[in-house]
Amino acid sequence: MRTRVRLAVSSTLLALAAGACFGDLPPPSETGSTSAGGSGGDSGAGAGGAAGNDGGSGGGSDSGSDAGGGTGGSDSCSLSIVNSGELPQLQPGHADASGPAVVATPQGFIAMYRSYESGDLWANAFRIGETGAGPATRTRLDACPMYTPADGTGLVWHELSGVAAMTVPDCGLGSGAGVIFFRVGIDAGLEGSKIRNPEFLELSLSAKALAVTNVAGASEFVYRARTGLGSDLQRAVLQENAFASGITPTPMLFNGAEGDYVAVAGTDQIRAFIAPVSSVEQIVVQISSPLEAIDSTGGVNKGQLITLPIGGPVTATAWDDRVAVATTTAGELTWLIANTDREVVARDTLPGVTAISSAALNDHLFIAGASTSRIRIARVDGVRGADPSFAQAVELEPEQLPTLNDYTGQWIATAAGANRVALLWLAHNPDAPTSAPGGWALLECQN
Repeated sequence: MRTRVRLAVSSTLLALAAGACFGDLPPPSETGSTSAGGSGGDSGAGAGGAAGNDGGSGGGSDSGSDAGGGTGGSDSCSLSIVNSGELPQLQPGHADASGPAVVATPQGFIAMYRSYESGDLWANAFRIGETGAGPATRTRLDACPMYTPADGTGLVWHELSGVAAMTVPDCGLGSGAGVIFFRVGIDAGLEGSKIRNPEFLELSLSAKALAVTNVAGASEFVYRARTGLGSDLQRAVLQENAFASGITPTPMLFNGAEGDYVAVAGTDQIRAFIAPVSSVEQIVVQISSPLEAIDSTGGVNKGQLITLPIGGPVTATAWDDRVAVATTTAGELTWLIANTDREVVARDTLPGVTAISSAALNDHLFIAGASTSRIRIARVDGVRGADPSFAQAVELEPEQLPTLNDYTGQWIATAAGANRVALLWLAHNPDAPTSAPGGWALLECQN
């Protein structure tokens, strides 16, 4: 039965890859402005720390090659707030926000999220830099009444532009669920096309649904598709913001089992697929070189599997030939770093949080952990060496970032580049529509 389900889902994705359901985005594309906010003071030291993304809460993304930009080693990296601000208030009425993502670019950072306002669903994108936040590009998405998607936003940056992915729902109308691929400009401009398939009842993304590869302009793309016959995790390859020609999307298994959702992290030297697998009560990490073949079930033909305890949200980030994976379980954060040879270089635990996101910079790994009204950023040093280790944690509170007053600890995203770490969080409460839906902060890594 499962084989028949996989073939059914895979065949519908092949139709998508052939472009059978491509269409243009709805025309409205508005420009608003985000609040640039004031310059913040130094962040205080705190205990704990964590990072994250998952199929719902958590966030993405990071930089295309995560440890890029800046100079300096692991001697020190005390974080201080360079700038911060709040997101524009949502329109009155039933309103909500979800799916934060942020990525490093050659000119700062691009942040994205979805917002549901007065019956319309929007993709929002804006720049984050030293002087604040730039104007927001807003593109209307297909929406179901009183419904905000709860999955992630995929976001990755290539040399000259970025690629983003957001799902579109079926709404029970029979047109099928699908996805919109955006080409993201350096100015946060959005150009996209959407794909639907009538056989898809639902398509969902983790917050780490896209990753760079060893091919210029190409991205790994992973997702969960549900049809009337069942659900499968799928892996495809994009070239720019469209399916790559000649590469058939494939279903994925993890140690022979079906995963709950799937995330991906990669560089031109490493590729990692990560999935919580409820049947074995583990998070399974499949690591390979981008040059290694993916077999017919989406797996790598050799190498032992790496696992973590299953529990809350999962995050992953990659740099050079290494990948970091972290998760929260029963109030505790577990993280590990592994290399292309599938060797675990470091593994540790820290006090837990409710949502996590991660990014690498220079010789540091940052794991941004969320909980009610605060964000903790744990720093691991020496991540390019033989003995990475936890160094310190910085705690951000409403006194430094006022929008954290309404933060529920659900949605967070982070990225790093050029000695800077960017954070984006969504704090909006649908019962308090006059509040800002979240905030952002730019921090300096002072080596």
